Amino acid sequence: MNKYLLFLAVTIFSGFATAQDIRYGALGGLNINIVSQNITPNQPGIEEENSSGFGFHLGGFGTYGLSEDLQLRAELQLAFRPISNKVDEEISFLGVTTKQEGKVRNRDSFLLIPLLANYRLNENIDLHGGFSLGFLLGSKQSGEVTTTTDGES
Repeated sequence: MNKYLLFLAVTIFSGFATAQDIRYGALGGLNINIVSQNITPNQPGIEEENSSGFGFHLGGFGTYGLSEDLQLRAELQLAFRPISNKVDEEISFLGVTTKQEGKVRNRDSFLLIPLLANYRLNENIDLHGGFSLGFLLGSKQSGEVTTTTDGES
């Protein structure tokens, strides 16, 4: 009798486990990174600039189907976002003028954890919503900048 009840319980619970729609896989892609720089208050000789670069991300995802139309999706991504910046600044303060020229490259790497809910309205339209946690893993800066100073100090 106990063997039959155990067999029945295992069969019922394994049926529930396989009835849920669990999918997983790998993902990757290219990123276009744009960073805008706003200087407040406006200082003479320093202009607002936009910097850009191309990066990529790699990772994986898991999707858990709550129903035929509603799914939860979690992702884990490692993103690399390089940005190149041209430096051309001139600042005057108390009769001293400092000028900087050159090019700087920033390479940032992030761990991103998006958590999404997907709702299927019909066969052609899905709605996605959620939030993403992001952690800066590292940042490196390289380049060459020349600084010259004129005036009385």
